[in-house]
Parts: sequence; C-alpha cells; structure tokens
Amino acid sequence: MANKILFVDDEPELLNALDFYFKSKNFDVITALSGEEALERIKDDPVDLVVTDMSMGGITGLDLLRRVRDMYKMVPVIIMTGVGTIENAVQAMQEGAYQYITKPFKMDALLEHAAQALDMAELNKSLHASCQEEGEVEDNSMVVGSHRAIQEILHTIRKVSNSRVPVLIQGETGTGKSLFAKRIHAMSSRHDQPFLTIDCAAISHNLLESELFGHVKGSFTGAMHAKRGLLEEAQGGTVFLDEIGELPPATQVKLLRAVQEMAIKPVGGNTEISVDVRFISATSRDLKKEVEQGGFRKDLFYRLAVIPLYLPPLRERQDD
Repeated sequence: MANKILFVDDEPELLNALDFYFKSKNFDVITALSGEEALERIKDDPVDLVVTDMSMGGITGLDLLRRVRDMYKMVPVIIMTGVGTIENAVQAMQEGAYQYITKPFKMDALLEHAAQALDMAELNKSLHASCQEEGEVEDNSMVVGSHRAIQEILHTIRKVSNSRVPVLIQGETGTGKSLFAKRIHAMSSRHDQPFLTIDCAAISHNLLESELFGHVKGSFTGAMHAKRGLLEEAQGGTVFLDEIGELPPATQVKLLRAVQEMAIKPVGGNTEISVDVRFISATSRDLKKEVEQGGFRKDLFYRLAVIPLYLPPLRERQDD
C-alpha cells in the first residue's frame, strides 16, 4: 500500500507541484491550503507523513506540528521554511519535527527526507509493538552510567537491539563505542551468532576490500587461495565497522551495495553472495561534515545512520 503524505502550504502553485511530483513517485498525496484544513483532512483519515510550511496565517506550521503530535504520536512531520524562519524551524525540531528543509528546495531533496522519515516511522511502529509484546531484554554488559545522556542511549539500545536496522555510534576516541556496539549485539536475537569487528583505520586501503568482502584465488598478487570476507564470516550475526570514516571512496561504493541489497561480490569474483548481517558502525569523526566536504558518501551515511548515537566524553558527564 502506498504511503500517504499530507502537504500543507498556502501557495497553491507549490502544492500542485508537490502533488504532481510525489504522485509520480507512487505516493498517495493529499493537500491543504491551511493548518485548519489540514487538521480537518486528517481527523478521520490518518496519514503516514505531514510536510508543512512554517509561516501560514491562522494555525502555523509549529501549531500544526503540536496538534499532529497530539493526534498521531508516531506520524513524522517535516517543516518547509524560508531562510528568515530557520530559527523557528529549529524550535520545531526541538518539539519533535523530524526535519526541516529550506525554500526553495529541489524535489529530490524533499523526496529523500520524506523517505527517511517514513522509514523511521515504520521502524518506530515495529519497535513499539515489539517492546509491548516482549518486554525489555535483560543484559549484563559492562556499559554503566547514570548521566541522562547515557540513560537515553541505553533506552534507545533496548528499543532497537532486536531489529536489523543499522546503528552509527559517534564519539571521541575512548568514549566506549565498541562497548556499546557489543551491548547492542548482546541484547539482540543475534547474540549467539558472530560479532566480528574490523578497524577500518588499521588496515591498508589495498587490503580493506579483501577483508570485508573476501577475494577469489589469483585476484591480486599474493592471493594464493580464496578467502571469505568478514561480511560472509559474520552470517546471521553482527559486523562492527570501527572508524568507518576511514573507508576509501571505492570501498564506500561496495559497502553501500552490501547494506542496501544484503549481497556482496568478492574481489575478483563474479558471483554474488547473499549475506545476513546487522551493521553497526563507529567513528570519532564528524561524518556530517565529511559528507558536506565530499569525503564520505551521503547515501552511505544515511544508510548507516538510521539510528545515530552520540557518546559524550566523560568530562561532559562528570557525575559518572
């Protein structure tokens, strides 16, 4: 069934353009010229996503966000805003908006935000149902901390551990990223399957692809025997990619395919191998800045950071 999106804006021309574009992408689209009309449209007919302008007469985008959150807690809201109202858009983010996008924007940029919001909403629904049915999983890992930030991370981990959704753990060196990765694995249904780690910064770029994807005999100088890669060895389990920001561009392309399609090709091979692994990545870099500067693929970043976790250093939580 097609996802249903409600677009709200007081500019009819923009609504018509959004309606045409998103219907061409197989979405079910409804539109409203005001916040009041939007609330009337969804009162008895829930939608999967709301995309609303910030500055409107009567019920503003921020007011609409609050009303939608009260009516349908798990429906994500994306804010469209002009440059002069970015401060209000940030406030909307703090009140629960999924994302904001500044006008004028490209349709494909909004499509990307919408797809990510819908994926996250679907995940939240399934996790909520899972937690209701199964309760929280007990674990005995070495991760401790009473600081609010750590407790929020632990709460998130309890919710996402049993899914296969990728997690990106960010934080300075020494904040315990590998311990948190192990905790996620230990609390998951994969806990009795392999947990394999590869340090992307410690292996030369020439060998990294072979370590991840394996290679066939004779694929390069020194390849005297075929070798299974980390992703194949970890079948059914978890792969922890430490310092993911060190991946060279060519390897990023192959990893993106593996994450998207759950399939790999060994170096020098032509046969595709299906894999069943959960990806957890970690980095001490600011990957968003790396994306902006062209050092890391944007599409791979969003695939790996479906659940982003930031570990604050101990100096920011001295009560721990």
